[in-house]
Amino acid sequence: NESSFSNQANCRTDGTPPSFTSPIQKDKSSYKNGDTINLTAFLDSAGYSLSANFSQVDSFYNIGGNVESVTDNLDRSYTISYTISQLNTLLSGSTVVVTASDAAGNIATSSVTVHLDNIAPTASISSPSSSCTLSGDVTFIISDTGASDNDISSFSLEYTPTSLSSWTTCPDQTSGSWTPSGTSPITFDTTSLGDGAYDFRCRLTDNAGNTGYSAPIYNVTLDNGAPPTPTSLTATPISGARVYLTWSASSPEDDVDHYIIYRSTAGYPTGFSQIGTFTPGEAPYPPHFTTAALSDATTY
Repeated sequence: NESSFSNQANCRTDGTPPSFTSPIQKDKSSYKNGDTINLTAFLDSAGYSLSANFSQVDSFYNIGGNVESVTDNLDRSYTISYTISQLNTLLSGSTVVVTASDAAGNIATSSVTVHLDNIAPTASISSPSSSCTLSGDVTFIISDTGASDNDISSFSLEYTPTSLSSWTTCPDQTSGSWTPSGTSPITFDTTSLGDGAYDFRCRLTDNAGNTGYSAPIYNVTLDNGAPPTPTSLTATPISGARVYLTWSASSPEDDVDHYIIYRSTAGYPTGFSQIGTFTPGEAPYPPHFTTAALSDATTY
């Protein structure tokens, strides 16, 4: 005896795995701790299940809530987002593997290289040096130090009045092109700051957003103003048809490097030519200068 037939059951076999149709795209060239990585995967169909392995990027991946989220955009593209833990101990990352699976359990994988950068860039100011005096346009030379920083996105000068440690971006500066493992220029118009004593440092930012600073140079004097005018010039005839000149020193005189003496026979203010100098500290004092023998019957 035979029973009648059971109900019919239908199934469809599927041995074709999903297919990645384009390379996986990332939203940034570099990432650091706390950044969100956004990847876009392109496949031959919507409706797949996707996952990604970020263990080479984050030491805390898959611990607690540190997992990726996947969005099916329903246009055969998928967005995979993952936020790197602030506690991550990895300094540099490499490969993220993305797995796609269909309803039949067929799988396909693709990978993308992710640049993790948790190392701040470093540099030094090789010129000028501490305790110097500057005026006008000055080119600061910035030297790349340590490991070669190939991904510097910006570098600029900062200043603070000496010993205050209140850093501010310098006005009126122009950065040149960054040279990894070499030197790079920043031109700074010192007249954009008032005269005085300042400390300077260089601020560097890389593509991941890490910020580093050079060691400062200290007690740099900016001097773009003329020293005080000397006064009370006196001319006294002495032997040998010479003239002895004296004057009252500029006040204050700490900004004076030297005095320049001019002479004219045409009358003030034309026809003057330099005939000598006097440097503060020369003995005897007060400031003075003795001319060479002069012509008789001539007004100087």
